[in-house]
Amino acid sequence: MSRTSFCLSILSLVLASGAAYAQERTPLLQHKSWEVDVAVDSETGYRSCRASKVAHSGDVLRLETDEDGTEFLIIALSDAHWPEDFIGDLKLDIDDEEWTLEGADFYIWPSGISAVLFDFPGGTAFQEFMNDLTGGSSVALMDEPRHRSLFTWSLEGSSAALSKLEDCYDIIRDANHQPRVEIKKQLNSSRG
Repeated sequence: MSRTSFCLSILSLVLASGAAYAQERTPLLQHKSWEVDVAVDSETGYRSCRASKVAHSGDVLRLETDEDGTEFLIIALSDAHWPEDFIGDLKLDIDDEEWTLEGADFYIWPSGISAVLFDFPGGTAFQEFMNDLTGGSSVALMDEPRHRSLFTWSLEGSSAALSKLEDCYDIIRDANHQPRVEIKKQLNSSRG
């Protein structure tokens, strides 16, 4: 399964009510409106750690890192904000510091849900982005042509959530040759 297909499968799970997906999910932290968990594909054993900020509206901001080191951002909005799928620049403001993530995949579901997937290219960009989120008070998804915010998430609780995301990744990265039972013990002891 390609990384993008896996990400979109996970995203569709978040967005579709009652949808069945063959995965085992272990919650690690619920703090403020953040949820951190580890997901394991039941068929392939592929593991990923996810930190999701879910707004009252159902709009989702998710950071995810996989056992192979792939790092990405997923945004899902309950309303349609663009007319069709395209690849473009994702603009975010973290406390008025602008982030431009080039080459993001923008999707529109038939149900009217808008989604964005950005695969971080490696290096330090993902860590720098997480540091800005941790130190910030809000992050806004920007509509570049009109210079307005489409949605803003509070970053309250982001420090604890993103620290737990890093702990989770350390466990699954180091666990590639460990039995699943041992990994589960480590993840369970990581809850908090």
